[in-house]
Amino acid sequence: MIDHAPLRRWSPLNRQERAEAQQFVERLVSRPWLTWSAVAVLVWFYLVQLVLGWPFDLLLPSGERLDEQLAMEFLGQQLGVLTADGVASGEIWRLISATFLHGSVLHLGGNVAVLYMLGRLVENAYGRAAWLVTYVGAGAVGAALSVAVSGHDSLGASGAILGMLGASVVFGLRYRGEIPRALRDFFGIDLWFFVVMVAAMSLLPMVDWAGHLGGFVWGAAVGLAWPARMVEGRPSALIGTLQSSAAGAAVAVLVATLVVVGGRIATLDEGLPDRDLRALRTAIDADDVEAQVAVGERLQERYGDLLGVQDLCRQVFIAAGRWDRARVAGEAIEARWPQITQESQYWDNDSAWVLFRGFPDDPAAVTEGLLRVRHALKLAPGERAVRNTLALGLLLNGEAPRAAELLSELMKGSSRKDNKDDAYIHVLALLAMGQGTEALAEYSSWVEDFPDGEMRPEAEAALRERGLLTDDAAP
Repeated sequence: MIDHAPLRRWSPLNRQERAEAQQFVERLVSRPWLTWSAVAVLVWFYLVQLVLGWPFDLLLPSGERLDEQLAMEFLGQQLGVLTADGVASGEIWRLISATFLHGSVLHLGGNVAVLYMLGRLVENAYGRAAWLVTYVGAGAVGAALSVAVSGHDSLGASGAILGMLGASVVFGLRYRGEIPRALRDFFGIDLWFFVVMVAAMSLLPMVDWAGHLGGFVWGAAVGLAWPARMVEGRPSALIGTLQSSAAGAAVAVLVATLVVVGGRIATLDEGLPDRDLRALRTAIDADDVEAQVAVGERLQERYGDLLGVQDLCRQVFIAAGRWDRARVAGEAIEARWPQITQESQYWDNDSAWVLFRGFPDDPAAVTEGLLRVRHALKLAPGERAVRNTLALGLLLNGEAPRAAELLSELMKGSSRKDNKDDAYIHVLALLAMGQGTEALAEYSSWVEDFPDGEMRPEAEAALRERGLLTDDAAP
């Protein structure tokens, strides 16, 4: 047996370097009161959202149910979600209020975890005044860039938190010589890896990359311009006065925003449109068209600022066959939210259906409908409903053979139930081509099983007009 001395743990650092690194870390993370307070405020705001009716989601805000969608849209408008329309109308406070709000537990948890990690570095390295200027400025600049570039509604503290990342990265570059050797990789390699990771995540569809970029740039600018108190000590009297003034302005902005949001919470009206939604469900279950329209009109009047509600009202008018109302509602939505024609693959299809069903004898309406349905077909080329709408448009445009061919393709390999509306349009196409016997035979084969087809009344009227269907032959 060979005896050997006990192995000792090896370290590339000597005792003094380890002590310096430990002291540096302790100073960086000691008593970050502002960071703790910010985390508490963000958690409190999310609890307020839940109490007021925001849907609870662990991972991502799904909004699968209509009431959840409307709850998020309604409360978002009331509490300060960032919207381009809101900012354009003078609600500048939304640039900050959006940083208090979150969509789900994962959204909140991820942001507060990163804020806790980076916020205390900025708070202790640069000072609390710099922390305030970084948070408020990064939140506002990120939100402003988001509005200018993307124009999408957004919420979350990530823009402000990316300001903390920008300031931390610059601290590592600017004061590399003063940072203990044991920590240089953290401020160099580790933080830059985090930057790359966040940049990659910012490319995801639900992530506001513009808000991230704006916040990071602001934080980096503060890190470059603001002397780090931890390294350079107390600033001169003039610099200290300027820093205090900037921090005071940031506090004033935060307080003003909290006052506005608090006032809106205190003055919420009757609340979410869930009562009207329940009334709408009851009317639909009872097949009461007049009640459906009445609820739609009430929703339309009460929640004019909510796109989801306005679109719901439009759908109610479409389902009720109130084509004039549906067309007016659609035009009003497009005037206020023009991006919907690009964001919703079914918007133009529904609009075309309204034009074809409500104004079949108006050549201008038919032409507009064909343009719309062809645009919808580019967004959703395989959608059966879009191709069905196109077939109706072609028929109204005097292209019955093309309509019949398209309908025949749709009906191949599909269930009879899926084909019921296609079949009645096909009857009309056959009649337009002078094939009355075939049209009557097809109508008769469908009407007993599917008398509720939407286009059945038109098909029946056309057959009667040509003398092919008599009262005695009616089912």
